[in-house]
Amino acid sequence: MNGGQCFANNIGGFTCRCPAGFSGQRCEDRDPCASQTCMNQGTCIRENGDFRCVCPAGYSGSRCETRDACQSNPCMNGGICQPTNGNIGYQCVCPSGFSGPLCETRDACAQNPCLNGGQCMPTGMGGFTCVCVAPYTGQRCEDSNPCSNNPCGVNGQCIQSGGGFYCECNLGYFGNLCERLVCTPNPCTNGGTCEARPNGVFHCNCPPDFEGQRCEFRKVCEPNPCVNGGTCSPYGLDTYSCNCPFGYTGRNCESVDPCIPSPCENGGQCRSTVGSSSYVCDCPPTFLGQNCDM
Repeated sequence: MNGGQCFANNIGGFTCRCPAGFSGQRCEDRDPCASQTCMNQGTCIRENGDFRCVCPAGYSGSRCETRDACQSNPCMNGGICQPTNGNIGYQCVCPSGFSGPLCETRDACAQNPCLNGGQCMPTGMGGFTCVCVAPYTGQRCEDSNPCSNNPCGVNGQCIQSGGGFYCECNLGYFGNLCERLVCTPNPCTNGGTCEARPNGVFHCNCPPDFEGQRCEFRKVCEPNPCVNGGTCSPYGLDTYSCNCPFGYTGRNCESVDPCIPSPCENGGQCRSTVGSSSYVCDCPPTFLGQNCDM
């Protein structure tokens, strides 16, 4: 059948020589492997009237037409190879701690080496950098920098000192955080003008009639109210006293002292009367009279 050639044998029978693609005692069976060739050196095997290709290593598919890119296991460090339809033909699923197309790069951020809430950013070649949150700094955000959030604001410069900080204030400001103005409110009284100086210090420029750190004192001795060579000494806010020279008395040394020389006799004590040129003699017990002369 099917174009087979019949040959007689020695026992009175026959043998069929079948053409390509057929087999069987009478060439009645069609050989599926005759026309269904396997690719890439795959081996065709008849199976239940059909065929099956046994593919060599590195190939798959019904005809061994698909190259198996995962056959050589290109993934490193325990990565799992998965076939894909892309140009490469596979992708690597990397275990924790590794990255890259072949899982060839150790992921330095896998164990989160950054401290205090810092964010780890891989830099390639197994390196990393930490993006720190205030107030932390350092390679792993391990150091606290109290100046990172600028506690002194725009009115001063933050200086880190030990585990803390202090503020160097700009001219015109003072306070732990440079939060206060030196001249606001105005510390100068009686119309004085405030002048800011370094280190939180101020100076009051006083009107002509006032003096003192805050212009709080009136210049009661300018001009000198004491006459006849008296010396003016201020005391309190706006009061003065006159130190009178010998022979003068009164608030402003304006009166001649009636007790110089003393008019009192017999050991009497002369007392001048305030605000006048009169006097009183305090006499001993045995004497009388205006001048203790009786």
